[in-house]
Amino acid sequence: MSASARLLEQRHRATERLEIAMQEQQQRMTEWLERALQEQQRQQQQRQTYPTSPLLPKKSESPMFDGTRDVEVFIHQLEHLRVVYDIEEDEDILFIALRGLAGTAIIFCRTLSLTQRSTWAELRNALRARFASRNQDVNLAV
Repeated sequence: MSASARLLEQRHRATERLEIAMQEQQQRMTEWLERALQEQQRQQQQRQTYPTSPLLPKKSESPMFDGTRDVEVFIHQLEHLRVVYDIEEDEDILFIALRGLAGTAIIFCRTLSLTQRSTWAELRNALRARFASRNQDVNLAV
């Protein structure tokens, strides 16, 4: 066999190996894409089948209270959210209220007994008792 014939034979084998490697790579990529698509479809089905929770406002849409503003404004904003988002569960509005506390208000809330912060009515009353008179005095002085 001549040198040129051997060279052609080597090129032919190298080309065959390259084609086989490319087919294997393509097969692996196809399998990976199919698995990814199946996972995406499964997640979409799960979201449609199992709704997470009732629609509640995002934290950025919820009122904040740090103890320096008027507590009645905070309470009014929470009651307004309750109507807008049709929040019926006391635990949901309580969650939104607790999530909105900051500064001295959250420190005060941590000192409350479990019963004083177990319902929205109890928390609302405790917040009014602690912050209403202070804020009214500040507003009268201004």
